[in-house]
Amino acid sequence: MPWSPIDVSHVAAGLSDLELRSLLGDLGGHDFGALEEATTACEAVRDRPSVLFAHTVKGWCLPSAGEQLNHAVLLSQQQIEELRTKVGLSAETEWDRFDPDSP
Repeated sequence: MPWSPIDVSHVAAGLSDLELRSLLGDLGGHDFGALEEATTACEAVRDRPSVLFAHTVKGWCLPSAGEQLNHAVLLSQQQIEELRTKVGLSAETEWDRFDPDSP
């Protein structure tokens, strides 16, 4: 069954902009099964262009998350230290690979 958009406007009804941003600001990553299904549906259409939009937040969990032009944002040393602490890393471990047995 091809992927199709779902009307969720009723979910946002009555929410403030701040509540809506909070709701949509951390979706927990992409649903790769849905992306694969949507990509397959796009590839099946041969007589016109297809476009797939995937909502992403550049800078997830950072003070600059979702801000316009944040691709060029540099974190201060204090922000880096706060991020390390938040995710359980240190300067020595920040580039370590994930444990192969971790989810």
